[in-house]
Amino acid sequence: MTVMRGPIDGRIDVGCGFLYTGFDSRSSVLSTYSPAYYLSFAEKFGLKKSRDFFHYSIDLTKPLPKDLEEKARQCLLSGVQVRPFNRLRTGRELKWWIKLFLETFSEHWGFVPVSPEEVKTRFGVKQLRWFVDPGLFLIAESNGSPVAYLWSTPEYNQVFQNMHGRLGPVETFRFLMTQRKINAGKLHFIGIRKGFRQQNIGSLLNYKVLAEMKKRGYTYAEVGWIDEHNTIAHTTIAITGATVFKKHRVFEKDLTT
Repeated sequence: MTVMRGPIDGRIDVGCGFLYTGFDSRSSVLSTYSPAYYLSFAEKFGLKKSRDFFHYSIDLTKPLPKDLEEKARQCLLSGVQVRPFNRLRTGRELKWWIKLFLETFSEHWGFVPVSPEEVKTRFGVKQLRWFVDPGLFLIAESNGSPVAYLWSTPEYNQVFQNMHGRLGPVETFRFLMTQRKINAGKLHFIGIRKGFRQQNIGSLLNYKVLAEMKKRGYTYAEVGWIDEHNTIAHTTIAITGATVFKKHRVFEKDLTT
């Protein structure tokens, strides 16, 4: 081994890095939190910056930007259609989604190839039908074939954090009763097949999911994480009016010196 990098939570698509800015913000679902003094530990042991990851916030009390709406309209006119994830046919949906997920993440920094079967059996994907929110998991299709997806969820940590790490019958009942009080959403992953990028599909999916969140009465949405070098993603999310509100940093250390 020549380089040590971290922290990485097993999978780069779930979350990695120490919190670097935004310590006063609430930790969202699938987003890590660490106290500020961890940064001094990293520096003390000679760790240097490897990569920063940005988290954005979108104010849903304001109207969605006209530019976002126009790009979504243009994409629809080109023939792209949007539908929700079909929870009743999860098995059929997973056949194409896992392949597209691996394809779109293959270009991300830190990606390690795995088999579709490993994704299905080890990453909780088989249980997807039980917790996916179809209205917030959107698929873009061209000529009836999926070419992009956007997975988002309610900001479940608003409920989870009040359960104090317990998941018994009482907590489960409390979750079911209080999840309707959630007033925010979280945009986790977006993936667009090669050949269909830079066609406003990302803006179309963002517009549709943010419109659904506004319809539910959500006051804000969090987006992230986004790699600092993913300029296309940063440009696309900026159209929504999003602003950076926290960062995570992955550190590294050269082990050869």
